[in-house]
Amino acid sequence: MAIEIIDVSAAPPLQPEDEQLTLYRRHGKWLTASPEQAESGQLPPGDKAEVLGLPTGSPEINPSVRVFANEQRSFAALRLFILVVVLMLAGFASFGGMLYSFYQKEVLPRLGPASAGKADQQLVEDETTADLRAALDVASTNLEKASTQILRLQMQVDQLRSGQSAADQQLKSLSDKLQQAAGDPATKLGPPTDVAAAIQIASVIPTQSAVGKELWLLKERNRLTLYADQAIAEGSSEAMANLWTSLRDPELEPIRQGVQAEILRVQKAYIDESRLPADYRLPVRELVKGTSLRSEAELRPEELVALLKDQKQPVFVRARVAYVLGGHPVPVVGQALIDAMKNDPSLDVAREAHQTLQRFFGMSAPLFHVAAAEAWWQSQTKK
Repeated sequence: MAIEIIDVSAAPPLQPEDEQLTLYRRHGKWLTASPEQAESGQLPPGDKAEVLGLPTGSPEINPSVRVFANEQRSFAALRLFILVVVLMLAGFASFGGMLYSFYQKEVLPRLGPASAGKADQQLVEDETTADLRAALDVASTNLEKASTQILRLQMQVDQLRSGQSAADQQLKSLSDKLQQAAGDPATKLGPPTDVAAAIQIASVIPTQSAVGKELWLLKERNRLTLYADQAIAEGSSEAMANLWTSLRDPELEPIRQGVQAEILRVQKAYIDESRLPADYRLPVRELVKGTSLRSEAELRPEELVALLKDQKQPVFVRARVAYVLGGHPVPVVGQALIDAMKNDPSLDVAREAHQTLQRFFGMSAPLFHVAAAEAWWQSQTKK
């Protein structure tokens, strides 16, 4: 017979020692059975059902249907409460993480450049102010040193002027005395007086100071630079000759390297560039009147040499003639080119003459070095 199962909460309470019994109901009465009896389906007579006032019998029990004892609901509620709290905390943590991520990705990048820009600008302003202060301090120190040096130089110049003035006065006085002695034979100057005057004159004549040496060096360097500028800008052969003369001057030994530097500057300027236009050709009919020649290549060497020596011709004409003479490598032409390097007032003509001698005659002298060019030519004519 099937067992009727109803709400367990309506069953009478069991004692603690009866919690392992199986509670069931049949015909409206509550019965108990042990797990073994419940599994076999037999209820032994006279058990605790009589004590509890339950009817006895041996009803059939379905072992697949069991009703367990009441459980304490407080632990389940506590676990449920803890689970809810944990879920809430997890939700709050997730929401906080989302807010932090949004702040890091969206808010902070927009706030960072502005604050960083202000900080960098302030740092740059501070560094600039410090640099300006340091530069002002250095400039002030240099200005003080320069002022002190100027005062010292001014004192030396004043001393030189006073010494020079005293020396001039002594020399004038001595000259007057000599003239008087020469005009009046009766008047004689004693030796002690003459010796004393000479010693006094020697003592007041100032010696060459360091400032004087610096002024002399500056003056000579300016003069050499002026020669080089005239040689480059105006094509002055005279200025170039002055540079070669200065190189051989023994008094300019302290600035010999400066002379060499100026010569090299002029040589480099003419090696790198020529003022003669590349498309310039000789106006043959204007240069040789009454001729039927049309091209400069048709001119004879004698005519070209005559044009080269004629310094009344324009500079471009003489320079182009020196170039065209390369097509006639004969001794007469070579001598004319050497003369042009030596005597022509324009360095443009000397440059073209040097280039022609170098390309067509094999000369190896430095540019504008007339002495070396003449020595080379004499060695060639002796062969």
